Amino acid sequence: MKLPTSLQQAENIQEDIVSWRRQLNSIPELAFSEVETANFLSEKLTSFGFSIKPVAETGIIAQIGSGRTLAMQVAMDALSVTVPDQSETSVLHACGHDANMACVLGAARILARRLRGRADVGLRIIMQPGSEATLLSRHEGADRVTKAGALEETFAVLTLHVDATIRTKKAALVQPAKSGKDRGESPNDHNNADIVNLLRQCSEEVLGAANVSLVNRTTYADDFGRYLELRPGAILYLGVGLPGCIRNHHAHDFIIDESALHLGSAILTDTALKLLEIEPRLIG
Repeated sequence: MKLPTSLQQAENIQEDIVSWRRQLNSIPELAFSEVETANFLSEKLTSFGFSIKPVAETGIIAQIGSGRTLAMQVAMDALSVTVPDQSETSVLHACGHDANMACVLGAARILARRLRGRADVGLRIIMQPGSEATLLSRHEGADRVTKAGALEETFAVLTLHVDATIRTKKAALVQPAKSGKDRGESPNDHNNADIVNLLRQCSEEVLGAANVSLVNRTTYADDFGRYLELRPGAILYLGVGLPGCIRNHHAHDFIIDESALHLGSAILTDTALKLLEIEPRLIG
């Protein structure tokens, strides 16, 4: 009997992924104040079979399986945004972290069934607080999490960020690392070529090769670059820009195409299974 692919399984839980995003969107919290967000994420990840422990005040480390462990990182916090005709700023998920978390939750739910109880491979979900901690150190959230040992005993790290400046159901990946004397100081230089190429392959299988491109850019706020300094990895920018409604991030009118979110979950799932050397097309 042929089992469903990761894309089919992601399609089956698309309504849940969108629901998670909307619930997270309804409880936006600033850096290191993500209490309700952490409670919501802990409840979901626990229900999938992950063990949970706190990190960096309001962050979460969730683990399933053990042994050779892959990490997935995603930020939790919202932003203080100026809204026209309002005297005070509003706290909003105006960058897409709510959608990022929902995509990672989708991948975590699919992967949990394959990894529960395994002693040879594992998956670690790092829900990081304080990514937008602009009043603190530029990398305050990432530094607190990594210094607390979030990447210990992991061999690689992945992340996803929705991008409303990219047309929906397309994707972009940061160019692989340079080498030798051409290597610079950008977080791009820590992207691992093999992992980027694998992530690209999985993205093309889900979205079609014509819808996946390589770009020269750093991560938003360079936060994920701190993880790439410690472990090989890659970032996927998932296009969620609505036709005729391309929006900038960190703006009060930020909006995304929610129908693309399950695609991010599917790509992360396939990439994780291949990195963990588990057959990616047979998911029970």
